[in-house]
Amino acid sequence: MFGHYLAIALRNVRRSPVAFAVNAVTLSLGLVCFVTAYAFVAFWDRADRHFAGIDNTYLLTMRSVYRDSPFKFTPEFGPRVPEEAAAYLREDFPGIDLARAIIIDRKAMIASDTQSARLFGLAVDPEFLELFPLSFAAGSSATALTSPGSVVLTRATASRLFGDASPLGKHVILANAVEASVTGVIDPVTEPSHLGHTTNATLPFDFLATIDVRDAVRVASTDPRTLQYILGRWNSSDAYIYLRLGDGGLSARSLGAQLADFAARHVPAEDLKRTTYDFGLMRVDALLDQRNFQRTGLSFGTVLFTLASLVLGVACL
Repeated sequence: MFGHYLAIALRNVRRSPVAFAVNAVTLSLGLVCFVTAYAFVAFWDRADRHFAGIDNTYLLTMRSVYRDSPFKFTPEFGPRVPEEAAAYLREDFPGIDLARAIIIDRKAMIASDTQSARLFGLAVDPEFLELFPLSFAAGSSATALTSPGSVVLTRATASRLFGDASPLGKHVILANAVEASVTGVIDPVTEPSHLGHTTNATLPFDFLATIDVRDAVRVASTDPRTLQYILGRWNSSDAYIYLRLGDGGLSARSLGAQLADFAARHVPAEDLKRTTYDFGLMRVDALLDQRNFQRTGLSFGTVLFTLASLVLGVACL
């Protein structure tokens, strides 16, 4: 039977070689599109899965709308929120593990005695290394960020600033003004991750610092009048606040419901007169997968896979 079909196929090739070539190329391109899209989707679906407890790790999200704005547009919930929200979350929900991550600068100036570079700097709470247990090549995750003025470098950053010498205990200067001590060196983050260096990574850091280092950098590099204006203001959304919910404790659904009046309880009345604030939760792996792509309610991977399936279907026809 197979030989019969093969003979017919060869006969059709001889009769219409051009049509055969067009069909073969079209089907091949369809298969390439489908397999490539599947590979991307499978890659993104593994985002941050190597971190233990990632299924119970969420980000606080916020949406703010100016009451007197002439534009009738409702923005999406975003993962960047005021850092002041962390203290109130600890107060309202003491059983939740929580950590902040704040971008110091995407091109922060950092220098050793002999080398300098502009790198992505991220300030975090010590609990950040409990929620995301990174692999340390030098130093200890338990103590690396517990002391003020501490900095943890990636292996690539350590090599760039100190060469082959051990950086532990040495000092670096940030923003040409703030001195910090190197307390650890970490291996590259396992990909895919929103902390890694893939194209869509949200926080592709080159070094981690304690929160006080970021505060000192901000004071040193910001005009005092501007600094006075932004301190404590809820429309200054500059932090990523991670929440780890316990297996037998508060669920994401329950916490989300209780966040409905979070703004009313904690946002200053003066800010509430001008702006409406809503808070919610999102899964950490949604950062890399771009959930609700272009306000469709679908992830970018789902859209890509659907388009690739359509291309393959047309190629088959």
